[in-house]
Amino acid sequence: MEKTDDHKDLVTIQAFESVVAILPTKTKPKKIKIVGSDGKRYSYLLKGREDLVCYVLFFLARQIRQPSSS
Repeated sequence: MEKTDDHKDLVTIQAFESVVAILPTKTKPKKIKIVGSDGKRYSYLLKGREDLVCYVLFFLARQIRQPSSS
């Protein structure tokens, strides 16, 4: 996706860090870190079922990025 003048300051996702932290609370939320196109690391908290879609997308993105072992 090419950035236009309207979106020149838009930060996009460059990568997902490979470690997912599971927090020790009742709902066991997952904490992921995303590397932005600005080089900064952003934390995101997946809070259970409401963020299940995000977790699935994260999993799929990791699967796509990793070469097949076959």
